[in-house]
Amino acid sequence: MARAKRTQATLAHEVGMRQQALSRRMAGHAPLSVDELARIAEALGVPITALIGSEPAASKAAS
Repeated sequence: MARAKRTQATLAHEVGMRQQALSRRMAGHAPLSVDELARIAEALGVPITALIGSEPAASKAAS
C-alpha cells in the first residue's frame, strides 16, 4: 500500500469496506473473498496474483 501512497482507510473506502474490516483481513485475522481481492487489486492497479503470490502457502511453510 505504501508504494501506491494510499492509507488503509483510503483503500478501504475505494473498495467499499470499513477500515477495520480491511485491517483484519490484511492482518490475516479474517479471510478475504475473491471479490474483495479483485476490488483491492483493481484499486491498486495490480493483478490479483500480486496480492496473493503464485506459490501455495503450504509450499512456503515447508520451505
